This record gives sequence, structure tokens and C-alpha cells, in this order.
Amino acid sequence: RLSGMDDLVISLSAKGLTHGEIAAHLAEVYDAQVSKQTISAITDRVIEGMAEWQNRPLDVVYPVVFIDCVNVKIRDGEVANRPIYVALAVTVEGTRDILGLWAGEHGDGEGAKYWLRVLSEIKNRGTEDCCIVVCDGLKGLPEAIEAMRAAGRDNGVEIVEEKLDPAEFRWHVEGALDARAVHDLDAGAPEPEDMPDDASPGYSALAVLLRARMSALPAPDRPT
Repeated sequence: RLSGMDDLVISLSAKGLTHGEIAAHLAEVYDAQVSKQTISAITDRVIEGMAEWQNRPLDVVYPVVFIDCVNVKIRDGEVANRPIYVALAVTVEGTRDILGLWAGEHGDGEGAKYWLRVLSEIKNRGTEDCCIVVCDGLKGLPEAIEAMRAAGRDNGVEIVEEKLDPAEFRWHVEGALDARAVHDLDAGAPEPEDMPDDASPGYSALAVLLRARMSALPAPDRPT
């Protein structure tokens, strides 16, 4: 066996090569005879690990969940572009967590029933509340969220909703960011430049991004 062969097989498989093409590549480039069965066993282990990760328990509450679509090439008989929907959450500690990946058929959304299934999966894995869901033009997702809210009302859950105009929203977000900055300073949190290179940007990067986005909204009337 080649050193690091598992990683090599996974990399080649991710590029869309069939098991036969991977075996031929390893024989030609590395003079290594690797059977299709061995290659299949390697990729199956990855699939098992992905299934375990996709079904892991989630946090009870997420302040923000971003749902977006990435188009990738997937081989299913033939290679074709397929949308992969990503749910990226910000935890209460300010770190990022990918909640899951879901393959779809259409790049503009899969309809309300599809998103109800995705949201129900997230709920069944332990998440009970999400303060903000951010999406961009995914058909059916807003309707699915409203359907879940309606189901909560029918079951006696009190849901308080407040709609803010852009300037009011900017005032609240910037106030929260300022409060967090004061908290981190009092707690002696390290500055971003003092963190090790392999540390996740986490909250600091998100705060910079949010401030940049808020600057594009109308200035709030309230005093700062």
C-alpha cells in the first residue's frame, strides 16, 4: 500500500474519477496495483463517516443560521452540476458550525416540502430555536419557515415577531457588536493578531463582516 493512499483515492474520487479510472491512474503514475474493491472500501468508509457527521446532535439554540447553495459536479451515472445546500450556523459562543449538507435537484430551491424536511431534520437533531435565518432567493424556504412557525402556534407556542426597518435593524446590530466588544475587552479576550495562525477567525471575523454590511444600510436616527 502506498503511504497516504486513502487520501489520494478520496481526492481522485472527489474530482469525479470512477473506481476503474482511479485504479488505472495509480498503476500508471505510482506503479501500484490497487483493486476496485479496495478503492470502493476506502470511499465507503468516507461515506459512513459523513453519515455519522450529518446525524450528529446539534446545539439547542443558534443565534444565526445562513443557508446557501453551492453548485458542484456530481457523478450519478454521468457527471452533472447539482446544488448542494449548506446550513452554516453561528453558535452562542461566536464560532461557526456547519449543521449539514443536502443535495438538491434545482439551483433555485426545492420547494417548501423539501425545506420542511431539512428544517425538521435540524429540529430532530436537537435544535429548538434559531433567532435569525439568512437566505438569498432559495425558493420555498421562507414558506417552509412560516409553516413551522404556524405549527408552533397551533401547538400553543407563543411566538413574538418584530419587524424592523433597515435603519432600526442597523442600530440594534451595531449596539450588540459594541456590547460584545466591551465584554471581550473586560474578559481579556486576545486580539485577532495575537491568536495562533491555526485558530478559527470565529466571532472577530463575523463582527468585521457584519459592520461592513451594516454600513450599507441607512444610518439610524437614534443617538449612538
